[in-house]
Amino acid sequence: MGDAHKGPCEGFSDPKGLFPAGGLLLDSGLERIGIYSLLVNIGLSGLKLALAAVSGSLALAADGIHSLVDVIASLAVLVGLRLSTRRTRTFPYGLYKVENLVEVAVALLIFVAGYEIIRQAFVGELAVVRPPYYVIAGVVAAIATPFLFSRYERRIGLATGSPSLLADSRHFQTDVLSSSIVLIAIIGSYFALTLDRYAALAVVGFIIWSGWELLVDGMRVLLDASLDPETLERARQVLEQAPAVAAVHWVTGRNSGRFRFLEAEITLHTRDLRRAHRVSEELEAELRRQIPNLDRVLIHYEPEERPIQRLAVPLADLGGTLAAEFG
Repeated sequence: MGDAHKGPCEGFSDPKGLFPAGGLLLDSGLERIGIYSLLVNIGLSGLKLALAAVSGSLALAADGIHSLVDVIASLAVLVGLRLSTRRTRTFPYGLYKVENLVEVAVALLIFVAGYEIIRQAFVGELAVVRPPYYVIAGVVAAIATPFLFSRYERRIGLATGSPSLLADSRHFQTDVLSSSIVLIAIIGSYFALTLDRYAALAVVGFIIWSGWELLVDGMRVLLDASLDPETLERARQVLEQAPAVAAVHWVTGRNSGRFRFLEAEITLHTRDLRRAHRVSEELEAELRRQIPNLDRVLIHYEPEERPIQRLAVPLADLGGTLAAEFG
């Protein structure tokens, strides 16, 4: 039996043309997006707190404080992206799961945001008495900015398989909804309407669902859950279609951050070790072409067992003369 494995991921395709030269977005590029996220959140929190000071709106003040939580979340994403690809003697397989820890942390922050929205809707005074019209324009800008950025961040997160960016994009969506509650309260104040509690119930439902999905996804990876069935089936098909492979015994794998680890055991038609090693390297290269973000491949291969037949014939004497008949 032999093993074949390699290191960092290669061969990530870019069908949507999101990246300049195709392939996996560089880690520095991911960090740059994390910095953009941080700057957007700082700008949003400053804008909301400034509008709250001008209008005297407690709802805007609470939403500004909520955006400060987003600043903390963006800092966590940035730290997660920076640490996730580092390898040390203590962590030879990298710190990829730091991204999933960030994912779980962001999920908890989303739950905190849900609690804040409930508090605003049922305890805080959301009604704003005819604030200046530019306050409405400012709140609309505070809704549009995270909405557009969350779509951009989600697109990059899906292309790179980064759980941190996907988690942060969902957190921006909760910011859109919490700011929408404030906007409804402000507009409703011009018509003496109080629709805040009904809007809050809808938002909290979304927040709980979004946060729960993030929490489950992050914990699955932290607990080394298996790769999804589609990825495992694709890997099995790649191995089975190779002419040199006699049988595929099992294929398994796991996620770690946005990267994947794959392991398989196969039987080869050849008994030559050099040819077997060459075949395993070809299989690994094909797996990397077919499966994105594949960091490490471990293929256990063994030669095909050849059937052995034993024949017995009667001898007439010790000299090896064949007997004329059996019995």
